[in-house]
Amino acid sequence: MGRYVDIMFDRGFKRIFGKESNKDLLINLLNEILPELKIQDLTFINTERQGLALESKNSTFDVYCTTDDGTKVVVEVQVKNQHNFAERALYYASLPILDSLNVGDDYRFPPIYVVALLGFEIERHPEGEEETYEYRYSIREDRTGRQLTDALHFVFIEIGKFRKTEKELVTDKEKWYFCFREMHRLESMPKELRSKVFERLFHLTEIASLPKEEQIEYIKEMTTERDIRNQIVYARDMGREEGIAEGEARGKAETALAMLANGLDIALVSKCTGLSEQQIEELQKQ
Repeated sequence: MGRYVDIMFDRGFKRIFGKESNKDLLINLLNEILPELKIQDLTFINTERQGLALESKNSTFDVYCTTDDGTKVVVEVQVKNQHNFAERALYYASLPILDSLNVGDDYRFPPIYVVALLGFEIERHPEGEEETYEYRYSIREDRTGRQLTDALHFVFIEIGKFRKTEKELVTDKEKWYFCFREMHRLESMPKELRSKVFERLFHLTEIASLPKEEQIEYIKEMTTERDIRNQIVYARDMGREEGIAEGEARGKAETALAMLANGLDIALVSKCTGLSEQQIEELQKQ
């Protein structure tokens, strides 16, 4: 846990890109990913959607919006591997379709885009095929490749496969992908990202600048995520029971030290991690 919010984490992403006051950042990001839309403005839509029937599963999107020309865009971040993510994306696309149709309509609906920023591989490259990190899908005829309809579009971006360093960044799109991959590890803004849009992004994502309650909620959730990752690693390496306990303890200690290094006081660190102030003081001495 570094100085800045992890924008690949649900709460971090929604805090930055799901707010009306920050929609200029979302417009900039989407115009880099979907330049064909030339978005000038957008309107946020309620992100929770009921399924096709009352007993159907509800879905909550990370961000759901309509552009100035009526195009609907769903944006998702997903770090943990989802073996059925393609099917999930199709389900997400079906709900905006339902939003767009009324009784008596002729089944015409505006274009729908599902944009997913992923922390896992959606496709594996056959040997000899050039590796990419950005995939675009639509509905096409298998033999000719002709597009059946331009109403549905899916863009999957495997952030982990984007490997450029800050010195290699050329376009704003590359700079965005770098931020999604690295922001939570950075201690300052790289000079290569100096521009109005990224200066604003770094200002908004600084953990110490968040309201105290938001700091606490964010750090608690990130602590839980780190605990889970450490439990998995230690359970694998040390045996289940001993590993889970060791992983949880290690995760809390690492989080506490990172928070202290970023200038947070011991009382707040204690509240977020569940460690006593005495335990935290002992960690500082080690």
